[in-house]
Amino acid sequence: MFGLVVIDVVIGLSFLLSFLLPISADYFTNPPSFVTINGTPEETQDLSTKFTLGQTVQITWSTSIHSVSLTLTHWDVHKGASLASFLTNVENTGFYTWTIGTNDGIDEKQLAVSPNFAFQLKDPTGQTSTGNPPGFIDDLLTSRGFVIKSNITSSSSSTAGSSPTSSAPSTSTTASIVANSTPASGLSTAAKAGIGTGIGVGVVALVVALIFFLQRQRDLRLRRELQQQSQTEEANVADVVDGNQKQPYREPVELNTLPQCGELSGSSPLTELSAEPHR
Repeated sequence: MFGLVVIDVVIGLSFLLSFLLPISADYFTNPPSFVTINGTPEETQDLSTKFTLGQTVQITWSTSIHSVSLTLTHWDVHKGASLASFLTNVENTGFYTWTIGTNDGIDEKQLAVSPNFAFQLKDPTGQTSTGNPPGFIDDLLTSRGFVIKSNITSSSSSTAGSSPTSSAPSTSTTASIVANSTPASGLSTAAKAGIGTGIGVGVVALVVALIFFLQRQRDLRLRRELQQQSQTEEANVADVVDGNQKQPYREPVELNTLPQCGELSGSSPLTELSAEPHR
């Protein structure tokens, strides 16, 4: 009895979903073609899904064909022009794992031109229309347009599905960035020793420079004194050679009146000698 009830419930849900969601249709599930709002599936708008450069996502689709080819195309600039081919006429598995920015022609320069892209799934058998709404048109099934955001600081990719709203960078990448940006808490022992050695060398160099400066000043002073002394001696020699050596100045002395002959003081007058010879 319980088994019959379960079967009835499953059949009823299948019947209800057949009206709400085109299960037999061909469409992309990531980037999503539909989003459930208040229990009702509604078509998503173009560019409502956002990925990040460096992120790894799983592109998925729903289709009954056996072989597919998957390509990445421009969405607005050069719309429909192929950027990269991921699958070429391979067995349909319903998904493809994509690391954004790896072998797909997408980089920061490309994102600066336009960050908007889309996927195209090609049916090698050439189907033109399937399901409701039409999926394949001219043997191509095109996804909703999606946005790839720049992430220059990203150094690793994260595997995660996308949502119609937004997808954030991986937790490990964010933690790595925060860890790398944390400043050091203090100087290491080696750094302190290096600073101390540098200060000591600087002080010694300053003392040596001061001693050298004082010694040089003393040598210059002695040299000037010797030069002045030499110049003075040369000047004195030159005066002697020229006969112009200067004598010290002396005060003039007044000479006394010389005494006349025979009138020397304290002597008797001279006696006149006779002319007769002495016998």
